[in-house]
Parts: sequence; structure tokens; C-alpha cells
Amino acid sequence: SSRVLWTLAVTQFRSKVRQRNQGSMADKVAVFNVPVSPLLFPLLAVILTAIGIASGISFYLYSAGTQKAQRKLGHELLLATVASVFLGLGSLFILLWSGVYV
Repeated sequence: SSRVLWTLAVTQFRSKVRQRNQGSMADKVAVFNVPVSPLLFPLLAVILTAIGIASGISFYLYSAGTQKAQRKLGHELLLATVASVFLGLGSLFILLWSGVYV
């Protein structure tokens, strides 16, 4: 009796799974739209990396060119953060431009 009930339950479950999986895989996949056109990858890579390098140089000149007593922590953190963000984004778009999709 329990074996018959088990077989009936498994059969009903399998039929429900088959009904749920009726459509093709292409019908179920959501369309993915890229937020940035791949045609802009080279331009963004060059511009963002150039801004990052320029702000990195600015950070270096500020920290090496001023005396320790005259430096301001907020200014250094701002320059370092800007350089880090732009170099990171520039590196991302360099990778995307070269075909390494991260």
C-alpha cells in the first residue's frame, strides 16, 4: 500500500515537472542589455586611465613636494581615492576592451 502511494506521488511530481518545463530554454532566458556600449570601451579605457594616472601623479607630487607639517590628511585621501577609482575603472575597461569579460 505504501509502495503504491509512493509510486503515485513520484509519478505526479514528475508530471508536474514536465508541465513546468514545457517551453524551450530560449523562452525562459532573460535578455541581457549591456549598460555601456562595447564601442565605447576603448575611449573609456583611455580616458579613465589617463585621469587615474594624472591624479596619481598629483597625489605623488603633493605628498613629495610639501613638508610633513603642511600636509592635510583629507587632501591626500581625496587625491588617493580619486586616483584609485579612476585607475580601477580604467583597468576594468581595458580588460573589457581586450575581450576579458569580468
